[in-house]
Amino acid sequence: MSSERPKLQVITPNERLQTDSHPTTVFVSGPTDVPWRKEFYEKFWEAYRIEEQKAHEKQVEQQNQQQEEQEERGQQVRAGNPNPNPTSAPTTIKIPSLKPLTFYDPYQPNWDSTWKEDYNTDARYKAQTDWELAHIASSTFHVSYFDPRAKAPVTLLEFGLTAWHKGKDSVLVGCPPGFWKRGNVVAVCQRRGILVEDSLDGLVKRLLDRARE
Repeated sequence: MSSERPKLQVITPNERLQTDSHPTTVFVSGPTDVPWRKEFYEKFWEAYRIEEQKAHEKQVEQQNQQQEEQEERGQQVRAGNPNPNPTSAPTTIKIPSLKPLTFYDPYQPNWDSTWKEDYNTDARYKAQTDWELAHIASSTFHVSYFDPRAKAPVTLLEFGLTAWHKGKDSVLVGCPPGFWKRGNVVAVCQRRGILVEDSLDGLVKRLLDRARE
């Protein structure tokens, strides 16, 4: 079995192992009361896989072309030309690849009615909040998705923090028409030079673009 680390990793607050496998990290922010996360990951995983496959096919094609060029030069040498095409060099094209990513996902499945949103009295809430704030601060990219089916007050708070403290290329926003505070989100993004995607598919594509090395 290969010991190579998977190129995509997800860390949640409940993971026993909290060590990043990859230096490029993504904090995933969005509502917890509607099921958008599964679709987001499935779409991104598939887009990432297709991109990797294309890069592999281009690499194989380039290797085959280089081998053919070497064989052609060898044939010319054997035919009596000791220096065929002296000014030519093997064809080499830089093939873009994708960065491996570690996702920080704050979703907390253990949250129930016994939790109190009190930072000073509920240790579980404090640990969850501390985890989120620490990983928001350390992440390379911050993904915010505003699902029109949810109010997402915490997502709005986290977006406000990152929009002002991270570079415009580090904050990725998906806010479809119909989200109740879309006007505010768009206004902040325009002030900060952040592009707003109108769909989950657009957000996935934006993140894939950021993952290209």
